[in-house]
Amino acid sequence: MGPERRPHAVHRLARALAALSFSVAVTAVPLATVSACSCAMSELPEAIGTADLAVVATSVAVESRGSGEIGERIATTWDVERSRDPLDAGRVSIESWADSGANCGISFAVDERWLVLAYAGDGGVLETNGCMMNRRLDGSDPDGEALITEALTEVPTSAPVQEAGIDVPTPILVIGGAVVVLAAVSAIAFRRSPR
Repeated sequence: MGPERRPHAVHRLARALAALSFSVAVTAVPLATVSACSCAMSELPEAIGTADLAVVATSVAVESRGSGEIGERIATTWDVERSRDPLDAGRVSIESWADSGANCGISFAVDERWLVLAYAGDGGVLETNGCMMNRRLDGSDPDGEALITEALTEVPTSAPVQEAGIDVPTPILVIGGAVVVLAAVSAIAFRRSPR
């Protein structure tokens, strides 16, 4: 190797080392920082129509169900105001993954009013996620809220409320009725005739 070729070889070796260093640096970056949730987009009326459950509700409780490989599992209890389909109960529990920014999760807080869309997951458990077009109903989108009001018209049925009162057992009513009839017959039979 001649003296004029030596700088060229050093230059090539330096470029190879720089490329190797760059490759090692790129692979050392954690994948979670570059991955993100990707959702298939649809229009809101279609999302409401295809969900297994569509409700306008206010969250009344948020409980942890433990952690999994994609984050924390959450169960939110909802006080249902309206629904797309008739419901027998005024409260439902819907599970989701807490939003981490990359897991397609969604996070709810107590006393928030939402349009919640859910599907029946394993074992019939209602589940939702960040791709289901759930919407916070806080008055910031009047047109969207008007569309939701038109699509969700059912009010949940609830058990009839019994008024407080005296509950008299039937046998006591029968005995009381018999005493009244006997007293009336006695009064007629033994009444005195005028002189």
